[in-house]
Amino acid sequence: MAQPLLKAIQKDDADKIAKLSQKVDINARVQGSTFLIKALTSEECAFAVLEIDGCDVNLCDDEHRSPLTHAVLCQSPALVQALLDRGATVSAQPDGTTPAHWAAEHNELKCLQLLGKSRPACLSEARQDAETPLSLACRGATEAALFLLDKGCLPQCDPRELVERCLRAKLFQVLLRLVELSESDLAPTPGEDSCLHLAVKLGAPPVVVQKLLQKTGLALAGPSAPVDAFGRTPEALQQALQQEQEQEQQRRQQEQQQSREAKKEKQRLEYAASVEASEVTAWLAERGLGHLAEPLYAKGVTRLSQVAQVQAAKVCPEADTAAFVAAQEALNAALPEKPAAKVPVVSSKGYATTGKVDSSKMAKLGKKNPQGDYSLGKVARGSASSTSKGAATNYIKP
Repeated sequence: MAQPLLKAIQKDDADKIAKLSQKVDINARVQGSTFLIKALTSEECAFAVLEIDGCDVNLCDDEHRSPLTHAVLCQSPALVQALLDRGATVSAQPDGTTPAHWAAEHNELKCLQLLGKSRPACLSEARQDAETPLSLACRGATEAALFLLDKGCLPQCDPRELVERCLRAKLFQVLLRLVELSESDLAPTPGEDSCLHLAVKLGAPPVVVQKLLQKTGLALAGPSAPVDAFGRTPEALQQALQQEQEQEQQRRQQEQQQSREAKKEKQRLEYAASVEASEVTAWLAERGLGHLAEPLYAKGVTRLSQVAQVQAAKVCPEADTAAFVAAQEALNAALPEKPAAKVPVVSSKGYATTGKVDSSKMAKLGKKNPQGDYSLGKVARGSASSTSKGAATNYIKP
């Protein structure tokens, strides 16, 4: 019956869990874990499993993680409280990691508060690698770190390491509190970057730099200023960084300028290629007027049929006007005539159509207007309608 119960847990079926639990050992191992740990991903299912008689709230999975640890990783303070109420202990894994370490690292403040209330010592216990909940929180968990500092969990390692972590994670509020509570003078190790160097390098606010100056008794420049491996004081480092930033900004501006110039050059070449490919260019070149190709192309003249529409005075120097006009006239004579446009006609049924104009029939239906078109007097000026077959038509204006 273990498999049906596991499926019920995976489907978040709390009612079915209660029924199936009577036929299975609730503390049995399943896929390297327990039914309770599997159910912790859903609060409803977890509470259903916790209600089962005999459920062991301290039984760990194959990685030695307790139900409390999984409840923290599931970001559920309610389950943490429920487990503690049922006798769960804040125990450590073989490497010394406790649920408090997980809560601090993942900034689960409410879970951390519940764990600290249950067993205060867990808030300052160190793992085998010397990491404490506070040292883990200084990597980026502001709320957890401030809570731990307020609880008096001072660093057990070199405070300069925590200062560096706070600077790198930009936890400036935590850093100020840490410096205030630390009993160390944060004196730098010779040949290494001091906390002032790190503050300058990582762009800490002036209030943080000032606090570090007060705590260390050092200066940014002068004989009392610390030096890094390159012999630079914090002030000299700051100037070097500003110079690097300015150089980087100039480099980016140059790259942007080069990119814009390259884009313009590409557009110019494409434009020149388009002008060269135009049939108008070849026609002008044959007549010694090739220098007029670009002005004509700029006005959208790309076909010989458009040349006739060009006003010579607008594109030609005075010396070329006569030659261009003569070439226009020769071109117009050589180009085939355009077919006459179809004239809309009002039929005998009163709607407009297109086709050949029968003058004799149209004379009976209407009279010529000043433009020479025929129209019926009953047709409204500029009106439109549809034919009996549904074709949209426009009436001739009288």
